[in-house]
Amino acid sequence: MARLTKSNQKKIEKVREQKQRTLDKVVSILEDICKDNKEIFKKKPDSRLKSLESIVEKMKVIRCNINAFQKHIEDIAGVRLTCCTIDEIQQVEDLIRNHPDIIDCKVIKDYGENGVDEYGYRGHHLLVTVKVSYENKTLRDRCEVQVRTLAQDLWAILSHRDFYKVSSKPPQLVQQDMITLSKLLEVVDNLALSLKGRRKTEIDKEIREKSEKLVKKDMLTPENVQKLISDKFQKEISIDFAYQLIQYVLTNNITSLKTYKTLITNNKYQNIIKKIFKEFELVPELEDYLYDIILLKSEGVSKGKKALREIAKGLQKERLRAVEKGRVIPREELKRETKISRPDNMEKSG
Repeated sequence: MARLTKSNQKKIEKVREQKQRTLDKVVSILEDICKDNKEIFKKKPDSRLKSLESIVEKMKVIRCNINAFQKHIEDIAGVRLTCCTIDEIQQVEDLIRNHPDIIDCKVIKDYGENGVDEYGYRGHHLLVTVKVSYENKTLRDRCEVQVRTLAQDLWAILSHRDFYKVSSKPPQLVQQDMITLSKLLEVVDNLALSLKGRRKTEIDKEIREKSEKLVKKDMLTPENVQKLISDKFQKEISIDFAYQLIQYVLTNNITSLKTYKTLITNNKYQNIIKKIFKEFELVPELEDYLYDIILLKSEGVSKGKKALREIAKGLQKERLRAVEKGRVIPREELKRETKISRPDNMEKSG
């Protein structure tokens, strides 16, 4: 190529000025993407505009004239994005492609699945198109975006960039070392991806195990009911009593231990039971709190009070009968005699 004239130099500088506008626009877009996806990006976008000298050198290599260089040199404006793991490269591409200010996005280099180039480079290159204002006109212009992982970025830093130029091929031994370094860092990339997957698996497993424990802890099993009553009332019940109680609880649409616990420890309901039984000169027993509170909840306070008065009234009559006969009948015997069995007879009204 002939010596660069002042006219051609001005043409290149004018293109560089336009590309700077494009670069600023793309960087702004990518900064927003990074800000909204901090779990993916650990670095800010790194941008660069090719110098006049670099453009001229590349024109010589690709044998391009001054009128066509802008079309053939796609990386005059370039931005580098660094994500953490190789699976995120596709996520980054999708984020860029779906951004409302990106008109077009196409892959121009993809070594993610196809291996590496002759030097060991594995970057993922995109060519994005945006609208920019320049000289009172709205133009569509392109910018190259390089997406690479932290490991791939490390390769770029350690691979002697002076050798990695289009105009000079590195010595054979250096090239072999660059490829070896790339392969080692590819192992790092794969291991990082494996660790990420393992971490997610272990977290999911822990969440699942804890959830299962919580579910089991909240199930209306006889053992859980026995423990609940022992903890809250310091009294023991038999396993048969627990089964009978669960049957009644379930018929009243109470399906969790937590809900039942909330009911039987409700002071408002407990005080209602005490007050009603006191009207009939009776003292509530454990069974009254375990069953009758459900009655108050399911029937409503007004109807529940009425039903409790009938129960207390019946117990009082049987007790008076027993006293008249000269003996005291235990509550359980009274209930058997009067057939007061809450699971069988304390059904919802209506």
